[in-house]
Amino acid sequence: MSEMIERVAKALRKADVEIENNKGFSDNHYLILAKAAIEAMREPTEEVLNAFGGHYGFTPPENRAKALPIYQAIIDAALKE
Repeated sequence: MSEMIERVAKALRKADVEIENNKGFSDNHYLILAKAAIEAMREPTEEVLNAFGGHYGFTPPENRAKALPIYQAIIDAALKE
Protein backbone atom coordinates (compact mmCIF):
# COMPACT_ATOMS: atom_id res chain seq x y z
CA MET A 1 0.00 0.00 0.00
CA SER A 2 1.11 3.54 -0.57
CA GLU A 3 1.96 5.86 2.30
CA MET A 4 -1.03 8.09 1.49
CA ILE A 5 -3.49 5.17 1.47
CA GLU A 6 -2.14 4.00 4.83
CA ARG A 7 -2.38 7.53 6.25
CA VAL A 8 -5.99 7.92 5.12
CA ALA A 9 -6.90 4.47 6.44
CA LYS A 10 -5.40 5.36 9.83
CA ALA A 11 -7.37 8.64 9.91
CA LEU A 12 -10.60 6.81 9.02
CA ARG A 13 -9.98 4.18 11.69
CA LYS A 14 -9.34 6.90 14.31
CA ALA A 15 -12.48 8.83 13.31
CA ASP A 16 -14.52 5.62 13.36
CA VAL A 17 -13.37 4.83 16.90
CA GLU A 18 -14.21 8.36 18.03
CA ILE A 19 -17.69 8.06 16.51
CA GLU A 20 -18.22 4.71 18.18
CA ASN A 21 -17.05 6.09 21.56
CA ASN A 22 -19.68 8.81 21.23
CA LYS A 23 -22.52 6.30 21.25
CA GLY A 24 -22.46 5.00 17.72
CA PHE A 25 -23.24 6.23 14.28
CA SER A 26 -25.13 9.38 13.49
CA ASP A 27 -26.35 11.06 10.34
CA ASN A 28 -22.98 12.81 10.16
CA HIS A 29 -20.94 9.60 10.29
CA TYR A 30 -19.80 9.70 6.68
CA LEU A 31 -19.21 13.46 6.78
CA ILE A 32 -16.90 12.97 9.75
CA LEU A 33 -15.08 10.16 7.96
CA ALA A 34 -14.76 12.18 4.74
CA LYS A 35 -13.34 15.17 6.63
CA ALA A 36 -10.83 12.91 8.41
CA ALA A 37 -9.72 11.46 5.06
CA ILE A 38 -9.26 14.88 3.44
CA GLU A 39 -7.40 16.23 6.48
CA ALA A 40 -5.06 13.22 6.36
CA MET A 41 -4.15 14.16 2.79
CA ARG A 42 -3.24 17.77 3.65
CA GLU A 43 0.43 16.89 4.11
CA PRO A 44 1.39 15.23 0.83
CA THR A 45 3.88 12.42 0.50
CA GLU A 46 6.99 13.22 -1.50
CA GLU A 47 5.57 11.14 -4.35
CA VAL A 48 2.35 13.17 -4.41
CA LEU A 49 4.23 16.45 -4.09
CA ASN A 50 6.59 15.56 -6.94
CA ALA A 51 3.69 14.53 -9.19
CA PHE A 52 1.75 17.69 -8.34
CA GLY A 53 4.76 19.97 -8.77
CA GLY A 54 5.78 18.23 -11.98
CA HIS A 55 2.36 18.96 -13.45
CA TYR A 56 3.05 22.67 -12.96
CA GLY A 57 6.60 22.41 -14.30
CA PHE A 58 8.34 22.71 -10.93
CA THR A 59 11.52 20.76 -10.28
CA PRO A 60 11.75 18.56 -7.17
CA PRO A 61 13.83 21.16 -5.28
CA GLU A 62 11.10 23.77 -5.98
CA ASN A 63 8.19 21.56 -4.93
CA ARG A 64 8.31 22.25 -1.19
CA ALA A 65 8.40 26.03 -1.70
CA LYS A 66 6.14 26.39 -4.74
CA ALA A 67 3.89 23.34 -5.10
CA LEU A 68 3.16 22.64 -1.41
CA PRO A 69 1.27 25.93 -0.76
CA ILE A 70 -0.89 25.37 -3.86
CA TYR A 71 -1.61 21.76 -2.93
CA GLN A 72 -2.51 22.67 0.66
CA ALA A 73 -4.71 25.56 -0.49
CA ILE A 74 -6.71 23.09 -2.58
CA ILE A 75 -7.12 20.73 0.38
CA ASP A 76 -8.07 23.65 2.66
CA ALA A 77 -10.69 24.79 0.15
CA ALA A 78 -12.17 21.30 0.06
CA LEU A 79 -12.43 21.33 3.86
CA LYS A 80 -14.17 24.73 3.89
CA GLU A 81 -16.89 23.89 1.35
